[in-house]
Amino acid sequence: MRKNQKHTKKTKDKIRRKLIGISIKNFHKDNCDCSFCKGHLGKDNWKYKKIGFVKTDKYSEYKYIKVSEGYWQTEHRYLVEKYIGYKLRKGWVVHHIDGNGCNNDLLNLYIFKDAGLHRAVEYVIKSGLFNISLKSNLKEFKK
Repeated sequence: MRKNQKHTKKTKDKIRRKLIGISIKNFHKDNCDCSFCKGHLGKDNWKYKKIGFVKTDKYSEYKYIKVSEGYWQTEHRYLVEKYIGYKLRKGWVVHHIDGNGCNNDLLNLYIFKDAGLHRAVEYVIKSGLFNISLKSNLKEFKK
């Protein structure tokens, strides 16, 4: 770069990202108490978490697990996919039988192949019209 040439906004962001990445990798441990690691980066601090890290969404009751760099997945779907041995197909819904989104026990999870059926069952359960008792059906999907 020439002496008189100014940094553009893109190059400034690139340099900043590079410096942040270097500082975290070289100087910070996993459980550091400094203000940098506590989250003054805002949303960006989640991208530095290790694969396998679990976080709880503050707006919903679901937990998310970091599956790979830049990819987060709901914990209940991740656990079901590991148990059955293959990815869930598009449109399949994993239902919490007891209604608690944080209870990701395999005996508490039920797979619906159709989202419309899941919505109908949720409506019936919440309205109290019928007494429906579901049991985990994960063994039917296991390879």
